[in-house]
Amino acid sequence: MKIATLIRKIAKRAKCLAALLCPNNDDIDYYPPEWFSNDWKATLIDRSSGRVLAHVWDDGCGKYYPTLFVSFGKAYQLMRVHACYVSWFDSFPWVTLDLLRLKSSSLSSAQHAIEHILGE
Repeated sequence: MKIATLIRKIAKRAKCLAALLCPNNDDIDYYPPEWFSNDWKATLIDRSSGRVLAHVWDDGCGKYYPTLFVSFGKAYQLMRVHACYVSWFDSFPWVTLDLLRLKSSSLSSAQHAIEHILGE
């Protein structure tokens, strides 16, 4: 079985399960992703699904190291445009990407840069 077929089947079954658990989708509130952070690290979490979307940390010298958790299609798109590499495949169907460099002056500007990258 091809990976694309398997992903479509998993997505279809997840939608069916969601319809069984929540028959009236109007009752479901949408919560936008939110950053949870301290002085030197931050994590972007999708509160609707509970999935971690990104994580960034500061080494104390002004360098920021972001990690993104994206789908295969988004990973391919980001690898063509940005300097990043795949660091982990175990979170199927998501891929863990590490960006090589992120130019920013503060943790909050790094967070905005990651939101821009994920929104492309």
